[in-house]
Amino acid sequence: MLMFAGFLIFLLSDFQLNQTLGVYMVLSIGAGALADLVFLPALLKVFPKFVCPVRQAVRPWSEKNAVAASLVACFMVTFAASGARADEAADLLKAVRTNVESKSDEAKVSLVTTESNGDKQSREIRMRSVRDNEGYKALVRIEAPADIKGTALLAEVKGGTQEQWLYLPSNKQVRRVVSGKKSAGVLGSELSPEDLNADALKGATAKVLKKDAKSASIEVLPTAGASEYSKVVVTLDMAKKVPTQMEYFVGDKVRKNVSFSDYQEISGIQRAQKIRVENLESKRVTEVTLSDVKVNRTMNSSDFTVGALKSGK
Repeated sequence: MLMFAGFLIFLLSDFQLNQTLGVYMVLSIGAGALADLVFLPALLKVFPKFVCPVRQAVRPWSEKNAVAASLVACFMVTFAASGARADEAADLLKAVRTNVESKSDEAKVSLVTTESNGDKQSREIRMRSVRDNEGYKALVRIEAPADIKGTALLAEVKGGTQEQWLYLPSNKQVRRVVSGKKSAGVLGSELSPEDLNADALKGATAKVLKKDAKSASIEVLPTAGASEYSKVVVTLDMAKKVPTQMEYFVGDKVRKNVSFSDYQEISGIQRAQKIRVENLESKRVTEVTLSDVKVNRTMNSSDFTVGALKSGK
């Protein structure tokens, strides 16, 4: 989810998976999303939630609103399939979708970023998201540290457009988010809004590089100029049919590594409880830990409104 959430993954033909910090964080939020939420991975590109049933056109992300998308997420990617290896990639992604697709997600997310000199910064976040045939909604709320506690973001995707609102407890006001930097890190983490941007990989192609009984590697090539990354290589666990690693390339060099571990089956759905994002250039590392994860629980539409954003629920 987070910020992942949470959590890139793919959308081959009619298959859609969000980038998750993730995260998952990548949550379904990220998250993801933090996916889908912050980080929710992360993309979280952090997956965390990998699959969303509705394609979305996402507006530019701001550093603040990435708070939720990052975790939010449902950031999705559309891949063009062609050739035998592309068909094979589609089959693998279909299996992944079956294992990770959900209608709703909720989780606590711990986000810890370590600088190259050893300094650390921590964030605690609560995320929730819901998806249906019309779109996607996610709400992310920061619980720690104290100076930004209560800051929250609501994102709603419907009819191909996305709306976002940010709540600032300092003045108890809700502001609509419309644009912002794409390069700034989410909550000071190694996750950037571009990592979570659904449009960044739109129209990309995907093919299987290698596959054996234990794992498979899929190469994703974005359209020219659509992403800062030249390609993304995703590694899947063949036994569980879930992503375990994503490598983001700039030219021929790996710029970021995202790993997913400690998968648990929750209500029949696979969710990574840990996401690690490493920038090999800056030597910064962001670690996302999900807890109290709940999948496919019934949620009310009133849980995803500007009123709910202000109420602190």
